[in-house]
Amino acid sequence: MLSSRASRPLSLARFGARASHKSRSRHATTVLAKAIQLGSAKIPADVDANKVIDGVYAWTSGVTTDGANLPLALPLKVDRISESSMKLSFITKAPSANEFGSAADVDVTVEQTDAGENYLVLRFEKGIFCPPEMTTEAALEACIDCKTLMSSMPTVIKKAVANARL
Repeated sequence: MLSSRASRPLSLARFGARASHKSRSRHATTVLAKAIQLGSAKIPADVDANKVIDGVYAWTSGVTTDGANLPLALPLKVDRISESSMKLSFITKAPSANEFGSAADVDVTVEQTDAGENYLVLRFEKGIFCPPEMTTEAALEACIDCKTLMSSMPTVIKKAVANARL
């Protein structure tokens, strides 16, 4: 189970605008400069970090847009990017075409510090169909589904950690 100190960044009181600034490469700096860190949780040493992602992925891929699980305004697409990362996309229609794509994304990744500690990090980014004149902060504020989803994340992460113990 996560300690109260580790789960604090995912509390609703801290939800919102904390710009992400960690990077591992030049490309990551560009991508993360446009992201807002929604929260992070330290993964205990006796837990398989990739299984934590498995647990979060299993829960989010089961969320429906009909309100049976959570009342979401936009359809949710969940993609497994790698063994240690996934992406949640809130889908919308392009204004000028008959295409569908992301209005907003939440990246969920396991990141390791130089000391070898694992953290689960959640970051918000504008999607490809988000208006270009909208700032990332404004997009986060407008994405009510992100707030709804994030309100469940502390419980989801705690359960995923409990199930991933070695």
